[in-house]
Amino acid sequence: MDGTRRRFLEWSLGLLAATGLMTRRQEAAAAEPPEVPPWMKSPGAGFSDYGAPAKYEAKVTRTFARSQAGTTGSGAIRTPLEALEGTITPSGLHFERSHSGVPDIDPAKHRLLIHGMVKRPLIFTIDTLLRYPMVSRVHFLECAGNSQLLYQPTPPNLTAGQTHGLVSCSEWTGVPLRLLLDEAGVDPSAQWLLAEGADAAAMSRSIPIAKAMGDALGRLSAKLVDESRSLDSLAGDTSAGGAQKFQSTMAKFQADAQTLGMLSDAFSNAIKSIGQGMQTMASKQ
Repeated sequence: MDGTRRRFLEWSLGLLAATGLMTRRQEAAAAEPPEVPPWMKSPGAGFSDYGAPAKYEAKVTRTFARSQAGTTGSGAIRTPLEALEGTITPSGLHFERSHSGVPDIDPAKHRLLIHGMVKRPLIFTIDTLLRYPMVSRVHFLECAGNSQLLYQPTPPNLTAGQTHGLVSCSEWTGVPLRLLLDEAGVDPSAQWLLAEGADAAAMSRSIPIAKAMGDALGRLSAKLVDESRSLDSLAGDTSAGGAQKFQSTMAKFQADAQTLGMLSDAFSNAIKSIGQGMQTMASKQ
């Protein structure tokens, strides 16, 4: 390597070293403590009776409010999904879908009525409901018309909230509906219930009884059907093995049925007697 090339490399390495040193010095300077901000120099505001978003969040609002022409509040307003972090939607940003405006319901006068195919039609006040056991669960709600703007011939130039904002997630606390249905004594042959709202449109939706009683009930109901079919197939088997399988299946059936609250003590005892009779018959073979 000749002297010229050697000097060029030494100069280049020196330049790189100087650049790195300068960069480190700049980084060190940037790491120096900043000036003390004003909010650290004097006490802040006092307490308020009800919390509110910070003024710096003023731009984060619900979006794309649309009401049907000639109506008051018959439409929807969406959650600004693109402006949120996490899974829980702030209450003030939860989407709304109204068919007759937002009702002004007086809790002291509101009533919940359960009637129809039940043994005891019941009317509950809010104060009465507050005496029942409650549960808290995190669920999301979504309007059936969410994302319908994507069905247009050309993609809309909109935000995530404007396109998909008819969905929100919150923590909900209340009395499980199955407790109230159990108290009313739902007819075992009932398959559906009609839930009617308290707004001026009296919006209503049909819900399967199994769903209203809880997802666990739906799964157990399907299991009960399978177990009852097994009992039917085993009923004619009077052998020792058949009686043993019958008893085992009957025990599972009883446990699941009692969990659902579908069997009275009398019916449960009758079923037990049938199983004992089958076992006695098998022992005499």
